Amino acid sequence: MGSTELVGEELGTGVIRLEDCKVGDWVEVKSGRPEPWLGQISEVDRTKPQPIAVKWLGRCTGRKWPSNTPDGLWQFRGGSHFVEVQTLFEVSAKMFHWARRKNMPEGLPCKEENLFCFSSTCNKRCSTTTLQQRPPPKLAPAPLAPTALAVPAAVPAAASKISISNNGEMKKRKYGKGEIKSFDWEPNVTGDCRPGDVLVPFTYITDRVYSLDGNGEYVVERRCEGRCYCKRSLEALLTERLGEIQDLHAGANGNCPYQALQGGRILFRLHIFQDTVGKGYGIRTKERIPKGGLVCEYVGEVITQVEATKRERSYSQLGLFYLHDIHGKGRYTKDDSFTIDPTIYGNVARMLNHSCEPNVTTLEVTVARDNTVEEDDIDQIPRVPRAGFFASRDIQANEELCIDYSPGRHGDELQRVIQCFCGVSKCKGWLF
Repeated sequence: MGSTELVGEELGTGVIRLEDCKVGDWVEVKSGRPEPWLGQISEVDRTKPQPIAVKWLGRCTGRKWPSNTPDGLWQFRGGSHFVEVQTLFEVSAKMFHWARRKNMPEGLPCKEENLFCFSSTCNKRCSTTTLQQRPPPKLAPAPLAPTALAVPAAVPAAASKISISNNGEMKKRKYGKGEIKSFDWEPNVTGDCRPGDVLVPFTYITDRVYSLDGNGEYVVERRCEGRCYCKRSLEALLTERLGEIQDLHAGANGNCPYQALQGGRILFRLHIFQDTVGKGYGIRTKERIPKGGLVCEYVGEVITQVEATKRERSYSQLGLFYLHDIHGKGRYTKDDSFTIDPTIYGNVARMLNHSCEPNVTTLEVTVARDNTVEEDDIDQIPRVPRAGFFASRDIQANEELCIDYSPGRHGDELQRVIQCFCGVSKCKGWLF
């Protein structure tokens, strides 16, 4: 890089250049939110458009941590992302130090040597003598584990019989002459891996779950396919969004897409595969899906947007971007707005990758309920609309299915944090 070429921007502390960034340095990364993301540089690759790999830190808070855990402690909580130098707010070798506090509580969920202290808020609570003797932090990847802040503590009992348990172990998938075995995720969904093998493991469920008291007690939403509303509402909504489409039943081989969405059925054969250009795992259709065809529902934990805002602060530190806001108001709901969170519990829709020219769109559909069935918990569950994913054009067999993570946003409206690898001619360059 030439001596006069800058890859940073004017900040209060001066211009940050690529040569200022060294492996092991700590960084603040602009997130587009009040709080920046914090982490440590794990790699510098000048050949990449985003040359700085940052390994993210998260606060030591939440259910797993003892109530008397000292404040101001951080640990590595997730994977790493490559970012542009322009997104760096500060680079420093002394931003964090090895945490050494007196009277640390017992029962910490990690070893004390894996804890760090934010230097600007330490206030001499750590022993400087001890710190000077400590070696630089190791840069080996830490296990991926979502933050303990406000996340479910256990699989809902009613959902356990339909879920594939995540034991976190990698499975050997090569058999015979190098063939890769497919694992069944649910009817019409297979994968080269299990849900516990992906970069951010999760527990597979097929029904949405609600937390009614916020204390880890969950109710699984009872599904009801109801009557067919394809002609009365669904086809009209899709036509307004996509233009002319064929008869929904004919395009689904005689099945009713509305009832399939309400019943949680997958009508077209889908397969989870590992991408080779840096996007991770994605979804490929094994058969043609016509324009307007139902792909799947976005299933996960239904939470209020107030709760989603709390979780987003922690998830963003880990590079987890699965939250999906429900914009419509459901029937018989209170004034709350809701979000689907599949980070811990989710279905195949969680694996959809981004594209700046997506072939899948989202449509919210009123939830059907069987009001003739009396259940103790059913009246406590709000009728939050279902988020259905539909083909926005004719999709051929073996095509990857993609959505737009930041619909309608371009240029300066994007936060420029995570690079896009979709490769289309009109690529925006960034996911967010």
